[in-house]
Parts: sequence; structure tokens; C-alpha cells
Amino acid sequence: MRKKLAITISISAGFTAIVGAIFFLPLLTASASNDSYAHYDIAYQSGDNWVGFGTEVFSTFPKNVTFTLPAGAIIDGSSTIRISKIGGGLGFADYLAVDGQAAKTGDKLADKKLKSADLDVTGIPADKPLVATFSNLTNGKVSFKANIEAKTVIGMPFALDGTRKLSSFTPTGNYTIGASNGTVINDGIAHNYPLTKTYAQFKTHSISGHPDGTAYIWVFNDDKNVYFVADWTSDNTFDKGSDFFRVHLDDGTGVKNIAEHSDIRKGENGQAIFAYTDNAVYQHMYYTIPVPLSQLKSDSLKIGFELYGTASAGPVLCGPFSGGAPV
Repeated sequence: MRKKLAITISISAGFTAIVGAIFFLPLLTASASNDSYAHYDIAYQSGDNWVGFGTEVFSTFPKNVTFTLPAGAIIDGSSTIRISKIGGGLGFADYLAVDGQAAKTGDKLADKKLKSADLDVTGIPADKPLVATFSNLTNGKVSFKANIEAKTVIGMPFALDGTRKLSSFTPTGNYTIGASNGTVINDGIAHNYPLTKTYAQFKTHSISGHPDGTAYIWVFNDDKNVYFVADWTSDNTFDKGSDFFRVHLDDGTGVKNIAEHSDIRKGENGQAIFAYTDNAVYQHMYYTIPVPLSQLKSDSLKIGFELYGTASAGPVLCGPFSGGAPV
């Protein structure tokens, strides 16, 4: 159950509006294929050396593999293994265990994520292999669930409450200032919003290897801003600037396109964080965009949204497109 809290805010209301703008879609494709050489190299530690003993090819779509550690990899019931990502785009691991024993990486959050296959993934950067130690081993049977995103991802954002063409987005939703009153608590915990009812919920079916999920959208206002909040459970990977929530808003003077990206442009028009919320057991993207009421010319708004996180609706390159199914 979502807790109802008193509502206050101190999020910066930075606002970059592009009125009637033509902007290019991110050429990001939810690829069913990947670089043919994208793989993980696996090695075990022997003294000061690493001994390679396996290579496993992975694609955008997560898969489970099992293999057995070679003779010499286990000493006194313990073993340390290293998993290195080679090729492809970003790599993510959902589960890693040996003989059912949990991985110990020295990172508490990574250990939590690797403990079970629950979509709560941890990244494996190309320059930072996953190194894990295991104890109480007997047979050395390794279970590993992971994926490697395509190096070049091309695809469409999910269009919610609106229709997208190549160079424009037509919002079809409605909001009237004063219809839902509230403010945001900026305490670093994304889901601490005292929101009673979502503006809308959309089912999102991703073809990019991300889980099917739901985009929970809230719209409300106080006496300074109208707030757009998105809790998106399909985007369980943090993609360092590629992810975004975009609000399309028409106050009668033309459509304004207001976006908040993850990481690289942090705080451009609000807040984007990778968080646990009441809506999923795994970390996923959560966005808040405040728009100053002083910059709006009407209380009656047409609104629509787009979400992208390398979780995408597919490479649709022409014609009207709507990517989210209302719940």
C-alpha cells in the first residue's frame, strides 16, 4: 500500500520548452540481434593469476547458463571467479551463484541483486569485470543469468496519451490546473510522493530484452508548478543518459516538449533516478518534471508523454504511433 504523506517540494523547476519544435527521434533500436562477438569471458583466480576457462555469447535478451568450474578452481571449498564483458553495449547480470551459494563481490547492492533472478540487475561495464567469491562449495556448478545490449540500439520511445509522427507528437490527454492538488517531497527517495491516484497507467511491452511492465503516470499541481511523475517498471537498466521521460504539453500556444534524461543531463528539467518503489521489487527509472505555472498561458492543458530507456517499443520509423496500452 502506498503511504500518504504531507506534500512539499524543493525540486528545481528548470524548464526548457521548445514550442512547435521539430526534433529527431533517438535512433535507438530495440535490437533482437547483437554483435556476434558480444560475450562474457569467464576465469577463476589461481594465486595472483587468472585462468580463463570459458566464453559464453549473450544477446540483448537475458538468458540462463550453467557450467561447472574446472579442476583447480576450488580450493578448500572456496573459489573466486571473474566475468568480463567483451563487445556489444552495456552488460547486465541478474543472477550468479555457485552450488547455490550467493556471490560476494564486496558491493552490498550488487550482492543483493545477484542473489536471485528477479529482474533486479547489476551492470558489468567493459572496464570493470564482475569479480565474485564463493564459499562452502562442493561441485562447482555455476548458474548465471545475464544479457548484453546491442552496441547501437535503434528504436521508438513508448508514446502514451498521444500520437507520434517522425517530427511531431500530438498530445491527446487532458489536465486542468487545480484538478489534483499536491506537491513533491524532494528527499532523495523517489517514491515518497503523497499521490492518491494515478493520472493514468499504461502497459508497456518492450522488444528490447527489458521486462514487460507498467508506466504509472501522475499529474498534479500546487500554486507554483504542475508536476508530471513517471514510475516506469519496464526500464530496469540504468543507461547513463539514454533513458528519458518526455512531456508534451499544449496550453493553447503550441506543443512544448519537455524532457528529463538520466545521468548525463542530470536535473535538466527535473529529476531522474534509478530507484526501488512500491510498484516493483527491482530498481527501475523514476522521473519528476515540474513545469512553472507562470509559463503556462491557460489552465486547460493537452498532455501526452514518451518514455525510453533502451526499453523500447520497436523500430517504427513512419506513420502515427502509439506505444502504450492503457490499463
